[in-house]
This record gives sequence, C-alpha cells and structure tokens, in this order.
Amino acid sequence: MTTIAVEAPAPDAPARAAPAAQGWLARTLLAAGGLIFLLYALVTPPFQAPDEHQHLFRAWQLAHFQLYGERRGEAAGTMLPVGLSRAAAAEIGSAAPHAVRPVPKRPLAAAFARATPVSDTQDKSFTDFLGAVRYSPVGYGPQIAAVWIGEASGASVETIVRTGRILNAALALGLFALALALLPVGRITVPLTALMPMTAASAASLGQDGLVLGSCAILAALAVRARLAGRWTARDLALLALFAAILALTKFIYLPLLALALLPLPARGRTAWAASPLAIAAAALLLGALWLHATAGEAVRMLPGAADPGAQLAFILAHPLGFAATLARTLVARGPWMLLSNFSFAWMTVGPSFGAALLALAALVVGMRRGSASSPALPRAWAWWAWLLALAIAGAIATALYLAGTPLGGPLIDGLQGRYFLPLLPVVGLAVTRGADGGDRAKLAVLLMVAANAFALLTIATAFYTV
Repeated sequence: MTTIAVEAPAPDAPARAAPAAQGWLARTLLAAGGLIFLLYALVTPPFQAPDEHQHLFRAWQLAHFQLYGERRGEAAGTMLPVGLSRAAAAEIGSAAPHAVRPVPKRPLAAAFARATPVSDTQDKSFTDFLGAVRYSPVGYGPQIAAVWIGEASGASVETIVRTGRILNAALALGLFALALALLPVGRITVPLTALMPMTAASAASLGQDGLVLGSCAILAALAVRARLAGRWTARDLALLALFAAILALTKFIYLPLLALALLPLPARGRTAWAASPLAIAAAALLLGALWLHATAGEAVRMLPGAADPGAQLAFILAHPLGFAATLARTLVARGPWMLLSNFSFAWMTVGPSFGAALLALAALVVGMRRGSASSPALPRAWAWWAWLLALAIAGAIATALYLAGTPLGGPLIDGLQGRYFLPLLPVVGLAVTRGADGGDRAKLAVLLMVAANAFALLTIATAFYTV
C-alpha cells in the first residue's frame, strides 16, 4: 500500500497565494478584455453605437483645433466635410441627432466593403451634433488620434471609426488595469465591471463611456486604498486629482465618488483626512463649471419636446412630492427595461440577449458574494456609506435627465438607460463584498462573464450579418 505524503501549507500560504491570484486576475483582464473589446469594435458596424456619429463629428472638429461650435436655432454644430455625414447616413439612415435607426443586414463578406472618402478639403456643410458639441476635448484623445492617423493615411470614414474604437478600447482597458493594480481588496469587482457586455461594447465605441467607466473604477480603488492604509500618499492624491478633473470635464455627475474615502472618519486627524479630497472635489467642480460656462452659447434642448431645464427645476421645487412619485413610477415602469438595456446593443435596437443577461448576472452573484478572506475587510460603516453615495448618484442621474430630457412635468423620466449606472458597479460590488477576496469563485465568475460576451457578440453578429 502506497502512502502519499501531503505537505501541510505554511502559515503564510494565504499571503503567498494572494499575489498569484492577483496576477491571474490582471492577466485575465488584459487577455480576455483585449480580445472581447476588439471583437466589439470590429463586429459592430460603424455608427451602430449610441450617438457614435455625433462623437465622430466632435472628434473631427477638435482634431482640426476648433474648440467651440455654433448654435443655429435648435441645432448646434459646425461646418464639416460632407463625407462624414454621408457615411453616417448610409449606415444609420440619417446623420440627424435624433432619428429611428435601422438594423441593416448584409453578407458577412461585405462587412468592410463600404469606404466613404473624407478629407478636410471636401465641400463642407453645417452638421448638427448637439449631443456632443459641448463635450470637452479631454474625452476625445483616442478619437482625435484616429482622425489624425486616418487623414495622414487617406483612410475612409469607416476605417477612422474602427481605428478610433480600437484606440478607445485600449485606453479603457488600461484604466481598468490601473484600477485593478490600485485596489487592495475586492479586486474581482474590477474585471467583472470591465467585462460586462455593455461596458465592453461601450468602451469599444467612439463615445466617452470607456474613459468614464475606467476613471470611476480608479476613484473607487483610490478611496478603498486610502481607507485601508489610513492615509493619503502624494501619488494617490495626484491620481485622485487627475481623474477627478477628467470626470469634471466629461461626466461630472459621478464626482461624488470622491467622497468614498471620507467615512468613517478616523479617530484622530479628521480635518486633515477630509481636507485633501474635499479640496480636489471643489477644484474639479470649479473646472467643470468653467467649461459649461464657456460652452453655454451652444446649449440646445437635448431631446425634441424636452422642457427648458430652468422651468423643469422650478416645477420640481414646486412639486417635490410629485417628483418623488415620478422617480418611483419610472423605477417600477421602466426598471426592468433599464436592466435589460445593458444587454441590448447598437441603438438599443439589437437584443436584449437573454443568454448574456443570465450569464452576466450569474457572474456578478458568484463573484461579488461576501466570503472569507485573508485580506482586511472594509468597515461595515464604509459599505453603508458606499451604498448611500451610489444611490445619491443614481438619483442625480435620474434628476439630470428629468431636467434636460423630459417634457415639463412629465409623469416618467425619459432617456434613462442602464449603461448610465454601470460606473457605480465597482462601488456596489465593494459594498456587497466589503472588500472580501473572491477566492476560487473568481475564476468561475470571470468565465461566466466571458460566456455572456460570447452570447452578446453572437446576438450582434446575427442581427447585422448574413453568411
């Protein structure tokens, strides 16, 4: 009879195993994320992502050093080469900001056949891109680079779009990798957020979503890092200031995430602990306000029929209980759609992919469960504070859309989509797990999320292509 000796683990085995698990998460995020983001960038036809043509128009404008547009009645934009709007109209039916978007089918072999020429020497026409004309250049680095590369090489509009998507996806993936490196506990929340099908599809488009999602994940990671360390380092404060400025100039509605590190307050040095993030938040808000002021002349109604924001605010102040009822009705009436919209693609015209939804939700449940951990856990008070901030930001998002995109006194809030809440996923995940290590469940959770993307990509491919 053969006896097999099993060596007992050393007392510090968990400490040695943790770096290996962390390395596995980082390698998986880069490998799986890189492939998945690239597939979304290539499989989704050009302009078949929300407002993608408007983002291209803004990127072209900025690439030619035109910081501001102009308002013409209820339109806002600038003079652009006609090739840009022609390419958009050929794919999505119209270059207008708001229109019904078709889902055209074509042979797979013809997927890359369309090549619309574009050059700054072309005839120009006034092009309306009211949804993007006020966006800061901060949100368009990869897109501007794609325009410069495309112009230098004589590339078509469609090639410029695909190039911008790939560069945008690379930036988003790099930001998520940085968040993963900064986060000391609960690290599974980062790859699960990054690999959510809607996160991947949004990051691999010409919009600013990838930059915003990655920046929010970094702010959450920095807050948790400071909380567990009990101090702010100069490097972490510099990163906090950088990404606070980025959010202030892209989607300032997420700036309250800076408050994640404020509570619970330490027993000593409370003023010093809160001073730095509060000062950074104030400076970021001022920066965002200055940009909005500089572009105020380009402001137009976000959606046809939307109320003037000032009039809508007056209505809310006069009917606070009525607005609370509107929030509740919207959650009940449109909550399921908002959830499923995270698994609908193109202009929310493809899907939802129920296979992707079930697998992604299973991945979140498996990966973000509270469990035993070898690493320190976040205080319960921090978890409650994180929940409160997430709910406050969600309410602010809903209020902003009521102010800017809903008819006066409307009974439901128009324009809410599930993807607007994705930047809050790392915060909610950390509040649920309180920083606990996912352990062996992490691999299963990531595998489920990768499978969810396979279903989502298949849904997109079958909607747009024939063999």
